Amino acid sequence: MTISPEDVKLFYRLFLSLLDDINDREKIIPLKNMANTRGMDPAEVFKVSDFLWKHIDCIDQYLASEAAKELSDTDREILLGWKHFVRGNFLCLKHLKTGSIFVDTNSDKFYRVLGLTCPWNEVYGGASLPILTETTFIPFKGSLISDGLFRSLPLHFGRDVKEMFLNLYKEAKQKGQIITSL
Repeated sequence: MTISPEDVKLFYRLFLSLLDDINDREKIIPLKNMANTRGMDPAEVFKVSDFLWKHIDCIDQYLASEAAKELSDTDREILLGWKHFVRGNFLCLKHLKTGSIFVDTNSDKFYRVLGLTCPWNEVYGGASLPILTETTFIPFKGSLISDGLFRSLPLHFGRDVKEMFLNLYKEAKQKGQIITSL
């Protein structure tokens, strides 16, 4: 499952404007105006994103800037919600019609995450699960999405490990512990 095409446009408009503001101030990469650049190198954008998630006060700085004066109250609310992010290494365990299930490898918390422009099973190209991914999950209009930037790490898991995580997922599901928003 994915967010709507209108929400994809909204997400990218907000996220890339925020990253542009950070990059203008911090001079992290030479690229200017990410919001209007086609064919950006994700590794370069990842550098600015890394800075954001390590310095979350950048959101407040952006909202106080001249660049953000045209934002609606809804836009501001979405951006402020991103201060409640979860970043780290996650195992993608299962693809459902309602999103994909990830487990945080540090906390054993489970998250149901929607795709942006395509479902996670398409992002991973049908690779066998689980897949270890480094990314950031953020709230967006009552759901969880990633910031669109991720690194998949090449690890293979044996049947016993897969079963263990799936059993943990089933237990978390029965207890209503699947996180769907932050």
